[in-house]
Amino acid sequence: MSIDVINTVAPTPFPGILHPVLSLTVVTEATTSDSIWLSWTLPEQGIATHLRIYTDTHQLLVELLWPTPEHQFLGLNPEQTYSYYIVTTDGLAESAPSPLATETTLPIPDTSLYPPTNFTMGAVTTSTIQVSWTPPLQGGATDYIIYWTDAGSTPSVTIPFGSSSYVISNLQAGTPYTAWIVTTDGVNESIIDGVDTKSTLTAQTGAFFSDDFESYTAGAALGTPYVDSFYTTVNGTGGVGGSQSAEIGFLSGIKDPPGFRKSIPTLSDNDEIWVRWRSKFQAGWLFNASTGFKFLRIREQRQDGSHVGYSDFYCAGSVYGDRAPYYYRNEGQGDTSKYSFGDKALHDIDPGTYHTFERYQKYSPIAGQGITRIWFDGELLYENTTEATLQASGNEMIQLLFTTHFNPQTGTAPYYSYNPVTGAIVENLPSGSGAPQNQTLNHDDVDIFTSLSGAPQNTDAAGNIYIGV
Repeated sequence: MSIDVINTVAPTPFPGILHPVLSLTVVTEATTSDSIWLSWTLPEQGIATHLRIYTDTHQLLVELLWPTPEHQFLGLNPEQTYSYYIVTTDGLAESAPSPLATETTLPIPDTSLYPPTNFTMGAVTTSTIQVSWTPPLQGGATDYIIYWTDAGSTPSVTIPFGSSSYVISNLQAGTPYTAWIVTTDGVNESIIDGVDTKSTLTAQTGAFFSDDFESYTAGAALGTPYVDSFYTTVNGTGGVGGSQSAEIGFLSGIKDPPGFRKSIPTLSDNDEIWVRWRSKFQAGWLFNASTGFKFLRIREQRQDGSHVGYSDFYCAGSVYGDRAPYYYRNEGQGDTSKYSFGDKALHDIDPGTYHTFERYQKYSPIAGQGITRIWFDGELLYENTTEATLQASGNEMIQLLFTTHFNPQTGTAPYYSYNPVTGAIVENLPSGSGAPQNQTLNHDDVDIFTSLSGAPQNTDAAGNIYIGV
């Protein structure tokens, strides 16, 4: 008996077969307003000698030699949809068609150069001016060019398209500058929509006291001319305009005032003071005090030296009432003197960033003759012209206290924990815990002016005399 042997090797494809192209794809990243690029995976050749591409209405567009793997159609209409299929052929018969591939051409590129609008010169310092604008349609623009006048010349800076603000730097103090902005494609520029003019702040002279903390030994304890600076060291890893600042260390659980004090000339009836400083709360800073965090205090005493109280600027007043981030209180005027201010969404502390604070007071024991103003980053947030600022005529303002304090959380009233990073405000029962964690607060660029030594030379948007940012 004979046994048939089964051949397990796959047979060679019959050479008379036309194998279909199973996939036809669009190279989408190559699509333009007038072209579409197709690619495909070739099947086994069989007897195929060419490939044919048709429209979805079976119009033959092109016949290509085997084994062409791709093809680009040119001269198409913009924003029009095209569908294609492909077959293999031996010149006579054709394979089954591939699935359709569909693509829409892009719009004709907009190469116009549109000008930015609403160009404005905003926040200023003695050497910088911030400019801002509304970005236009991009068109063919790749960059912005900002121009400004400077002592007969016209400097410029080129920045990438997409920005909406810029700080012009290295300017002269007390000098007017005119600036404008255009878009550019690297060769041509747009028209100018508008120009603006603004002056830098005047360099301040006549200050009673100024300190940028650059003259101290980095890492050393902060001493003279300050007192009670037991928890303050000189940080040498970066200030605002230099490399150093005064860093206050708050240890977890601390309850006593950990800031530092600075004596001022004795101020009384009708005298004035301006204090400006810059502060940076560390990232993750926690406000946790039963009456808020006392940020800058000015001490009032009687002529015999007996203590009256403090005129206080509080940070994190959001634990009160309308949740505003600051409030002012004058202890000499009693508990009714308590005013919250600032918009939490616009003026809250940004941990890890320096903010500029300024405080002004005119002293009078007569309601309606005392004045208190507080600025945040150059913006006037609080003004009180109705309240007395001295408890009695002849009383004296003698000392500044920078930063205090986490009140002992005792008694029966609840206190609040406020985290500016998350915005969470939590009511807590009294615990006597003091500062909630180890954390640091940096102060820099302290400037003090009094009416005895001479007022600052700048004015804010409302015409009030101030030191400025």
